Amino acid sequence: MEQRNEILQLLLQDPVGNFELLFHFRGDREARFWLESPNSYLVELPTAHKAFLCGEEKACERLLPNLKEDHYLVQAPYPLLPLLRRVFIVRMVETNLLFTLHREDFIPAPDTRVRPLIPRGFPVCYQVGEEKLSLETFYGLFLDDQVVSYGGTQFESEHWAEIAWLRTEEEHQRKGYALKVVSAVVDDLLGEGKQPIYRVSADNLASRRLAERLGFTLHSEFLYVTVRR
Repeated sequence: MEQRNEILQLLLQDPVGNFELLFHFRGDREARFWLESPNSYLVELPTAHKAFLCGEEKACERLLPNLKEDHYLVQAPYPLLPLLRRVFIVRMVETNLLFTLHREDFIPAPDTRVRPLIPRGFPVCYQVGEEKLSLETFYGLFLDDQVVSYGGTQFESEHWAEIAWLRTEEEHQRKGYALKVVSAVVDDLLGEGKQPIYRVSADNLASRRLAERLGFTLHSEFLYVTVRR
């Protein structure tokens, strides 16, 4: 319990940079935690074969033997990629970007056709594979009573929320509808006093431009690495 509290305090020092770790810390009792030094830690979700690795390379190298399964999806910062290549067979590497937005930087794009699809206060929980996720904020853009673009939040805590699940019907793409949907989601979150977080694959230029048009700025980069022993 003492080690668990130490890691929790570490994550709380940077709740944006480590938001996903913090979410699982609060919500996933199956997670396992190891702390090698004040800045180096490993978090494992055994049911999802997912791991989060952060810290100094030598310290992290001592932590990796704690992983017992033969394959994982590892989230790690760039400097740890050489370590993962030494220890595992790396199958896939994807760069993700984390954008954040402050209230004073928000450039809204209101549209009366965008309406909430889930009433505030009625969160929807659903399952993806072996992971349970929650949707608490969800909006859609309507044309002739049909939803043609939608999006919402994937994770929400008391202080922040990750925007996710953005979709626009193919015949309605490149019309700015997703921008209007995300604007509504952001406006809702800011009204609740929450920090909006926007995560995107580095090669998704359209999604990156959408975030920047609303006032989001790049916070950090990290890797998703699929590995096998």
